[in-house]
Amino acid sequence: MDHSELVAEMPNVERLSVQERLHLARRRRLQQLRSWSHNEKEWIKRRNSQTHNTIRSTTNRKIKFNNSVVLLEAAARNDIDEGILPADADLTKHVFYLFVQTKDLFTKMC
Repeated sequence: MDHSELVAEMPNVERLSVQERLHLARRRRLQQLRSWSHNEKEWIKRRNSQTHNTIRSTTNRKIKFNNSVVLLEAAARNDIDEGILPADADLTKHVFYLFVQTKDLFTKMC
């Protein structure tokens, strides 16, 4: 029930006997619990479906990085095998990228 509805109903409730007020309070509380239970079931259903969808979508996702990033990361780990670029890669562009990144790194360290 809305607050304005409760305020509008107050004069009628004040005229009720104690037993009638208790009966009304119990009935409203049962209605509140039913509503809460229904909302909780809906929330659980939505959460389970979202969790299921999230798990499914993350397992199919693959992350791809630029060759420059792969080369930089491999050089940082001194991993020669992973640092090998594909035959069609533009080596100049990747070396320049590494140079700029390394220069920025050394500039920040000094």
